This record gives sequence, C-alpha cells and structure tokens, in this order.
Amino acid sequence: MPDDAADRLAADAARRYTGPDPNLRICKLGEGNINDTYLVQGREPAFVLQRINSHVFPQPELVVENFLRVTEHIAARRPDLCSHWQDIRLIPTLSGEPLVRDIRGGVWRAQTYIGRTTTVETIDTADQAGQVGWALGTFHRLLSDLPVASLRETLPGFHVLAAYLDHFDRVRFSWQEKPSAELRHCLDTVERHRKNMHFLKRAEEDGRLVPHIIHGDPKAANVLFRGDTGQAICLIDLDTVRPGLLLYDIGDCLRSCCNRAGEEGTGEVRFDADQGREILAGYAAGAGRLFGPADRALVFDAVCLLSFELGLRFLTDHLDGNRYFKTGNAGENLQRASRQFHLLADLIAAGDVFR
Repeated sequence: MPDDAADRLAADAARRYTGPDPNLRICKLGEGNINDTYLVQGREPAFVLQRINSHVFPQPELVVENFLRVTEHIAARRPDLCSHWQDIRLIPTLSGEPLVRDIRGGVWRAQTYIGRTTTVETIDTADQAGQVGWALGTFHRLLSDLPVASLRETLPGFHVLAAYLDHFDRVRFSWQEKPSAELRHCLDTVERHRKNMHFLKRAEEDGRLVPHIIHGDPKAANVLFRGDTGQAICLIDLDTVRPGLLLYDIGDCLRSCCNRAGEEGTGEVRFDADQGREILAGYAAGAGRLFGPADRALVFDAVCLLSFELGLRFLTDHLDGNRYFKTGNAGENLQRASRQFHLLADLIAAGDVFR
C-alpha cells in the first residue's frame, strides 16, 4: 500500500481514539519489518498506534487479546518484582473498543507511549549489553507464573523448525531460476545443517526444557532505555508474545545483538562473544532462578539454531516472492539470509563461547 494511503488510514484510525482534533499529528515510528507503527500527538498524552499485519497474523484480534492479557499481568506483578519497570497498556477507543477496523479490513490498536526514552539498533557498550539481557530476563520473570495456555495462538508454526523446512522445500521445488553464487551458498547451508538443528525440540520432548511465555522478537531495538540514565525499563513490540522455550528468546537476543556488523549492515559478519557474555550475565540477573542449568547448557546451541532458523526464513521468503518480511528491493531477503548463514559459520568455527 502506498505511504499516503496508509497514512490516511492511520489518521482515520487515530480519530477513533481522539475524536476531531485540528492539532492531531501522526508520524511513523520505528523501522519494524512486520507492522506499521505511528506516534500520535495532539491531545495529551501521546500514544502509539499500530496496524497489525494480517498477512503475518491471520487473526489480528487475537494479537490484541494476548497483548491485553500479558500487559495486565505484568502491571499486577511489577510492583513486587521490579519497581522501575514501566508498564505498557492497551488504550480503548472513545467507544470502549479494544481495536479499530479500517475500511480495508485492517486492524489497529493503540497503546501507551513512554516518553523520555531511547532505543538502540546496535549495542555499543558493555553496560548496554547487560541492560538488554536484564530486560529480557526480567520480562520472563514477570510472566513466569502466567499459564502458557492462557495465550491464544497467533503465529502457527512459530519456532517450529520442521514446519519452516517443509515450507522451504515447497517453495524451493517451484523455484525455476538459475541460482546465483549467493543463493547457492544459502541453499548449500540449509542442506548441510537441516538434520542437526533439532536439539531444542528434542530437549523439550524429553522434559529437559519446559515452555514459558516468551517475547518472540527480543532484539536490542525492542528494549526501551531511560534517556537520562541508560537504564532498561521495559520491552516493547509484544505482538509475538506466546508460549515457547526461554532459549528461543535467549538465542535470538544473542544472535541479533552480537553480530557486530548489524543485521542489515554491509560489514564483516562476526559474533562478539564478549558482548554475548555481558548479555547473558544481565539475563541471569533479571531471570533469577528461572534460568536453570538445562537452559544454561544449551545457550550456544540456541544461538546457532536461531541464526539458522532466521536465515532459513529469509531465504524462503526470497524464494517465495518476499511475502512476509518488508523489503526495499527484490534481493534484500537473500542478503539477509546470507548474513545469518555467515554468522552461523562464524559461531561454529569459534565453538561454544559460553562454556
């Protein structure tokens, strides 16, 4: 959808929360790969307005339902567990509805905006790394007593490697073009590792690991820091919150944060083990006893799995016509896949850096 059409839909949705307001200002917020997010200003307080991608989330109203359940649970537990954690809350429309449907059928929801904060795309200091890990660990601990069955399934097959491989095989079979050198490298990486990346699933099946509520996208840009102190105060972008293994989040956080060149960069891909250890120490401090020996033993394996899994998803989306992730050009998902597979190779060459 062209930007001007999307902006008009955003303005129409915003007025369902504000009513007529000649001073209403709406601007894009963040650089997410999935949803469209806006900051709405005018009548105080400002708030965040987001259109949920219905192609990614087939039932976006369930995303809103999960968001409400998770944020209410955190708000109830926070005073006892972490006094400086900031609550994000769902904002109802003027008529009391939890969401808005636009004329195209799109689903919008509003949430509180926390001012005087910053986010970072890449981690620059050891203190930032520790704060990112602490925020993820604290988030897990705040939700540790929320039954996993209380959340609705919004992303069928999320973190199910067998399903990702099945989808890849289907679109790979229909790909007719001659592969470039970059594509061939990616295809070869999938074939080389596809049989040896199922260890977390096996650990869950034999009872060594149990599901909890996880964030689903714990990258550095989804941590809010206080602008004056640099202290982490909450995790944002809760659309992928769901039942899962803690190691899916831990591995994904380390994978995304410790690639010194960044996920979208052009520099040399390299895993920063020192930064990873700072994140892991911060995570342990935030999660406390929730982070047990079975999880600790599989941290490195989890980083390898998440690098492989995301590379596989980028590669599949490239072969499938870029249907899932936002792209700026036709080859962007292939480049993203290649970077994840180079990161995996660097990890394997280094060996377990957390022992």
